[in-house]
Amino acid sequence: VTTFFMVFPLVEGGNIPNSAKVLLSLMVSIVLYNVVPKQILTDPYVTENLVLMILREILVGILVGFVAKILF
Repeated sequence: VTTFFMVFPLVEGGNIPNSAKVLLSLMVSIVLYNVVPKQILTDPYVTENLVLMILREILVGILVGFVAKILF
């Protein structure tokens, strides 16, 4: 969520301070945490899977932000 807000065109410029961007992404993350169903990781390679899942989410956030930048 944070990477999306860092590259999203409406909040990317210098008009909004970085602390406000972080607070906004934190609030959205808290709301999404309660909405998205929980997944229980039962794989013995939990650490490797967690790192890959985090990297995937960062890349998805960057991709969505750049697509929004292209559209706006």
